[in-house]
Amino acid sequence: AKVIAQRYRASVVQDVVEHEIGQSARQATTERGLRPALRPDFDVPPYVEGQDLEFALSVEVMPDIEPGDFGAIELERPVAEVDDASIARMLDGLAHYAKSSEPVTEDRGAVEGDVVVIDAGDIRDVACIGERLSQYMKMKGCTGVVVDGAIRDSAGIIDIGLPTFSKSICTKIFGSIGPGAINVPIQCGGVPVKPGDIIVGDDDGVVCVPMEVAAEVLATADHHLADELYRLKQIVEEGKSVTEVFGLADKLKKWE
Repeated sequence: AKVIAQRYRASVVQDVVEHEIGQSARQATTERGLRPALRPDFDVPPYVEGQDLEFALSVEVMPDIEPGDFGAIELERPVAEVDDASIARMLDGLAHYAKSSEPVTEDRGAVEGDVVVIDAGDIRDVACIGERLSQYMKMKGCTGVVVDGAIRDSAGIIDIGLPTFSKSICTKIFGSIGPGAINVPIQCGGVPVKPGDIIVGDDDGVVCVPMEVAAEVLATADHHLADELYRLKQIVEEGKSVTEVFGLADKLKKWE
C-alpha cells in the first residue's frame, strides 16, 4: 500500500484538486448569477496537504442587455424592376461564360457557329467573296468572315447581316480556279490562325485567340474590363481628372 501511495498519491491529489476547483467555480458563478462568456482563468498556488484549498478565478461575463422597443420599426421590401433589356444582358452574360470552344480536328466544311477565316494573300485589288457566298455561309449558320484581302458586294453583305472583315473592297473577282484548302493553318494579316482558334471582331477590328490560351485571355480581358469600368466611374461619378485616374502627374512633370 505504501508503494502504491508513493507512486500515485501526487497524481490522485492533483485530480482531486482540479475536480474541486471546477466544482467550486461553477458554484461560485451560479450563486452570483453570472453568465460566463468565455472559459474562466484560474490562478492556483501550490497546494499544501492539510491546508485549505485556495485559488483565484477571473471570468468574462455576458452583459445584461435590455431589449429595445421594436414595435415602431417599419420594414419595407424593395421590389426590383426587371425589364427586357436587363433579362437580355443577363442571358448574354450566362451564355458568354457557359459557352465552350473545341478545336476542329476533322476535315469538314463550315458549320453552324464557325467563323470563316480566308488567307487571300493580302491581295487587295481582287475580291475572293461576295454577296452570293456570304448568303450561303449565313444559311450554314456561320457567325462571321475574316478575309486577308478584298471582298465585293459590301452593301449586300451588310443587308445579309453576316459580320465580315476585309482589308479592302473592290469589284474584280478571282474566279473559281482553285485549288485552295480547308481546315489548315494559315496566316491572316500576318497573324497565324489555326482551325478552332477563337475569332472576335467588332467595329475596331479583329483578334485571333489561340485555343490553348483562351481561358487565360478571357480572364485577363475580364480583369482589364473591370479596371476600365472602375476608371470610368472615377471620372464620371467621382469627378476625378484624367490625370488623377491614370496617375499621369509624375509623367507630365517631365514635360514642364
